[in-house]
Amino acid sequence: MSEHDQPVFPESDVPLREFGYPDGVEHLVYAQFGLQARAEGHGPQFASQMKALFGVEDGPIRVERCHGWDAKGFHEDIMMAYWLNLDTFERWIKSPDVVAWWDDLPEQGEVGYWREIMTPDVGRVNFAGFGLQADRLVGCTHAMRAVPSDKWGYWGGYRDRFDVTSSGDQLASDIGDELPPPVHQDTFGRRVSVAAPNNICFVREGVVSTFISSPVERAMWEAEVEPALDKWVQYLIDNPALSGALSTRRTVEQDLETGEDLEKYSILCYFLTLRHLERAARTQPSHLALYNTFSGLMEQFAAEGIVPELQTWVDQHVLPRGALRLDYVNCHPQSGFLGFFQADEAASVVGSEIGAVTA
Repeated sequence: MSEHDQPVFPESDVPLREFGYPDGVEHLVYAQFGLQARAEGHGPQFASQMKALFGVEDGPIRVERCHGWDAKGFHEDIMMAYWLNLDTFERWIKSPDVVAWWDDLPEQGEVGYWREIMTPDVGRVNFAGFGLQADRLVGCTHAMRAVPSDKWGYWGGYRDRFDVTSSGDQLASDIGDELPPPVHQDTFGRRVSVAAPNNICFVREGVVSTFISSPVERAMWEAEVEPALDKWVQYLIDNPALSGALSTRRTVEQDLETGEDLEKYSILCYFLTLRHLERAARTQPSHLALYNTFSGLMEQFAAEGIVPELQTWVDQHVLPRGALRLDYVNCHPQSGFLGFFQADEAASVVGSEIGAVTA
């Protein structure tokens, strides 16, 4: 992985943090590389291959690892990587080692592979995190400043944290207000790509319970907050048409080197638009219960002078057409976007096409 300076963590009494982009950063590239199979056990080899590729010249500044079971009963091992420079990423994805690895993936057998790569400009990415400290960072805050923010605690805070909305852009879809009808297509044994519509909203929502030392907070997390979170995520998985959540993956994060499960959880979810996320968050009882439970915990601890140690955070990307690359090799027909969008045969070598459109 590329070397980078540890960002300064400014002290503040404000509980929420958002990204503070370094000077000159115009894009945040976030790439997910996945392996799926009907059984566990493929993760160590896949992780070893990906770490070797990430270690070549122009590799990412941050790599993380997670795994989980999808709604169709397939186990997925996922490697997540961040770049702060689009040109650097393009050199990496087009490098001989990376192109050869992707081109040589088998299109038959018990294992499928996928990659979902986001290349928006920074005005279309935001972050919000509670409970961060200089030695307790998450996601890309390992590479960027996490600055205090007052854009929280009210409906609309998500939207206000996007710079692009200041121009009046409503970030609407170009295919209408509803998900298209489910697509039934045979994708096993094929190498396919999907063209995503305009303004897909991707959310990586994280929870870290590692640092909870108070028995009271631990009990509240296990008895109240975690069950409320599970109900919200299950609603999204079970109701894509109602929620607009076309793909939801519930994962447990792992130690990058050993693969050991951590007390860290990432929900990886694509909504048709930001408006669909906002509507579901404001109206769905399971999310309102989660919101109220977490808010109640914060209020109770504040009254008692206790600093909560549960970390909650979210990355959000609103992706214009062309800034989301979706490729699947021998994957089941409901993987990622395949359940709702027509897949086209992909060319063997596609590295040169990634990142061509980013605005």
